[in-house]
Amino acid sequence: MALSLNKPKLDNLAGDIWKSAERLRGKFKAYEYQSVILPIIVIRRLECVLLAWRAAKSAEVLARRPKLTEKELAKLVKELELNPQQSPYSNKTKWTLRKVYEEDHTLLEENFRAYINGFSKNVDDITTSGCCATKSPQTIKAGLCLSTPASSLRKSRSRSAINATG
Repeated sequence: MALSLNKPKLDNLAGDIWKSAERLRGKFKAYEYQSVILPIIVIRRLECVLLAWRAAKSAEVLARRPKLTEKELAKLVKELELNPQQSPYSNKTKWTLRKVYEEDHTLLEENFRAYINGFSKNVDDITTSGCCATKSPQTIKAGLCLSTPASSLRKSRSRSAINATG
């Protein structure tokens, strides 16, 4: 599966990254972006690779056992994922960044932390050190900000503006 980025795709990707940065403006100073954005990008990339692994493994298992129900297949693939000899890393939770975003927003921080803490030890070693400290308060705040609907951000900015003006 080759990944090709033509000019429009690359421009689109760059636009998405800038939109994310814009959503963080006001929450973080520009010099803090590198300690916030990089960990989120790393986690998202790990998630994408893991989702692709799950899809490929599901197809492989289903080819051998076509009568499995969707629930049985998901359980079997999760068991394979949690086996370090089958998968290079894993996440023991049901969460993805999208699911965290789509779930009840009052539980956003709790679910995001569970998702981050659900990665296997080898990923945990990467995400808790150096520039990729995903468990830092800044990164948790960024993850929550990126997972909050834009309309909520606009409302909170509007309230901030009203409060600032008196």
